[in-house]
Amino acid sequence: MKARVLLVSLLFVRSAYGAAPEQGAPKLRSLAVLPTMHLHLVTQVSCVEHPDEDWSKAETSRRISSLQAELKQDPTDGVQWLRLSDYLLKADRRAEYQAALDEATKHLRRRAEGRPQDGAAQALFATALVNDGKLSDAERLLRATIKSIPKDWTCWAGLGDLLDTKFFASLGWSMARVKRTSFDKELKVFGSKKATAAQIKEAEDCQDEADLCFSQAIKLAPRHPQALLVRANHVSEATTRMMAKNAAMHQPLDKEEVFRSWGSSANCSAWAEAVKVNPTNYAAIGYWGWTEVAQGLFRQTDGTKPIERISETRRTNLLEAMRLLETGSRDPNPKLAAEAFENLGVLRFLATLETTAAKAAFRQAVALDPTRCRSWEGLVCATVGTEGNPNPQDVVSVCEERLRYDDNARNRAFLIRAYDRAGMADKALAQARSTFALEPTNALSHLCLGALLLRRAEDPKAIGECKEHMKPVVVFVVQTDDEDEGGPIAVACGLDLAIIFALEGDTDKAEKTLRDTCKLDAAEEKDKARAKEIEAAMGK
Repeated sequence: MKARVLLVSLLFVRSAYGAAPEQGAPKLRSLAVLPTMHLHLVTQVSCVEHPDEDWSKAETSRRISSLQAELKQDPTDGVQWLRLSDYLLKADRRAEYQAALDEATKHLRRRAEGRPQDGAAQALFATALVNDGKLSDAERLLRATIKSIPKDWTCWAGLGDLLDTKFFASLGWSMARVKRTSFDKELKVFGSKKATAAQIKEAEDCQDEADLCFSQAIKLAPRHPQALLVRANHVSEATTRMMAKNAAMHQPLDKEEVFRSWGSSANCSAWAEAVKVNPTNYAAIGYWGWTEVAQGLFRQTDGTKPIERISETRRTNLLEAMRLLETGSRDPNPKLAAEAFENLGVLRFLATLETTAAKAAFRQAVALDPTRCRSWEGLVCATVGTEGNPNPQDVVSVCEERLRYDDNARNRAFLIRAYDRAGMADKALAQARSTFALEPTNALSHLCLGALLLRRAEDPKAIGECKEHMKPVVVFVVQTDDEDEGGPIAVACGLDLAIIFALEGDTDKAEKTLRDTCKLDAAEEKDKARAKEIEAAMGK
């Protein structure tokens, strides 16, 4: 992050200046800030690939335990071992993940060897090999299988998936799944060293052959629900591949180009075809609607709604997707109905800007399935974004309710901010203390507690406690590569450090910290305005 280092050495050096004038200290303390918390209401291909896996941390742990119990009864089930490895990776239990993947690979190998004419068995074994970073072995297996049973669409789709992974590996992405990080972090890896012409050529060849593989899969199974879904997923990943390739070539990528790619005719068409034969896959229906409106989501500055900025044909398709989701919300299966409500809420919130209706949809989703993280995120989004001024108590209530199902530092930080905005200072501080007790190594825990203590630090000795909480935050800020997570934390940390320095009487250090903070990419106009308030309270 640009200008990320907030002069770490300054934090650890004892100030040689006197304290701030008493009359300015209360004002300075009152300006301490909590970190800006960004809500993430996005539609991703992963939501379609695994629509039933958007769970809370507690639900993930419960399902891991359930699978482990099942595997004690049948320890030779390679498919269940592979599923368990997915869940363990989701829970970031990486050592256990590798052990489960090893078991999956062992049993799926035996299954594949015993069923040489079963394309699905070969493809599953190849998936285990790919997850373990053994792309060459998986590629040899799938190419040999295609020669043996060329009319099995699963082998063609499996090879296409492998080539999609190989595309990224050609540009420097770790082939072993356990070693990968978020795509945003991987983009930094792509961009850290410019790819050679040979690497780009290899990646492009992988993409071209993958296109042919998925075309062949559809030719062999033109109406197969899963075949059309995996082909649509591949088409959608063209945007991700474009972003990775541009980063590897050190070529800037215009955001509008990304939205154009997401909403390309090819992408919309692929999802429309997939939805026709997957009428109860509400994640797929929601993603189809999102692709239709994607190009209207860019440049929302003219006062019109995204649905009003797309063609008549796309508008018709978007409304059809929403109609299908409304029908799906009456599905007798509560899990499926919740999925339909969730995706309907996303489209209402992003495409038609009906925040009240979106809030109602998300509320129905969490009522039917309270473990759905994305539905809770949407409910908080819609509550905060309610037409007019949202009732602060409504936001507090939703954040409190969410914690009963998904208790973690991030969700607690949302509740702390909600208490703060509702004027419930004592509850905010109490929650910050309990959050720190829950996750004492988490940067958010330190920052929230440090900021709230700073507001009450009338005793000069209390400044030392605030400062101690800022030290691990600074370390996190310097070390993290995650712009979305680290940026707002860096800004809040910088503003609060400036206040601490000013309270200690070191206005030069405070001014420099404010200047550095305002240069951060994540610094918003409200942050720069707060910096000016701090300067004014310092008497500058």
